Amino acid sequence: MKKKIASIITVLAIATNVCAAEPNKIDDSLSKRYPWLKYVRSMSPSPVKGLYEVTSGLNVIYFDPASGYRIHGRMLSPSGEDFTAISEKKAQREAYEEIRKHLSAAIKIGSGPNEVIEITDPDCPFCRRMNDYWKKRSDVTRYVFMMPITQLHPQAKVHSDYILSATDPASALGEVESGKFDKTPPPTFVLNDSRIKAQADSLISGINGTPAYFIRGQYISGANESQINLILKGEKR
Repeated sequence: MKKKIASIITVLAIATNVCAAEPNKIDDSLSKRYPWLKYVRSMSPSPVKGLYEVTSGLNVIYFDPASGYRIHGRMLSPSGEDFTAISEKKAQREAYEEIRKHLSAAIKIGSGPNEVIEITDPDCPFCRRMNDYWKKRSDVTRYVFMMPITQLHPQAKVHSDYILSATDPASALGEVESGKFDKTPPPTFVLNDSRIKAQADSLISGINGTPAYFIRGQYISGANESQINLILKGEKR
């Protein structure tokens, strides 16, 4: 017990010393060395003296202002506590709380008791596979946000606009994800600019791949059916 208390005191002492650094200079140093690093949400002292924890989007990395090095990986205490996981969960929780403010802009599908917030690209093969998965479940309410990744799928923006401009966006989503318009363009449609803008404004910066989900508040990246099944059973991953 004494060793544990001493360890806690040491960590607090280190954190206090690091806090004495000038945060604005640290921010400037990071942005100058890594101008391409986007969506920096926060920067704070880590338990290791001189090393800063940086939350970029939903990812956590570490930065040493003295050397300019950045470190990608897990930070574990001697007892095995995963500081990186704690910070990632915090970033994910904040992102979840933010996107929930915009559910009125989402495409709502289903009426089950489990809330699923989905970020999808209608031309993404993994998203299409998951659409088939969701069709088989009656225990979810899906709130779908479109995030076309045109670098990978050139027609994704047109398909997303078609979906969001449709009278019945849920049915249009099903049409596109079935592959109906893979070789022929969708019918002529009038852009619903307000809905398209509302969706674009709702997306959380830093989510850069599809599919991505917040399921019962927990974040899942990718078509990970096994993890999704666990969460829907009421288990925390």
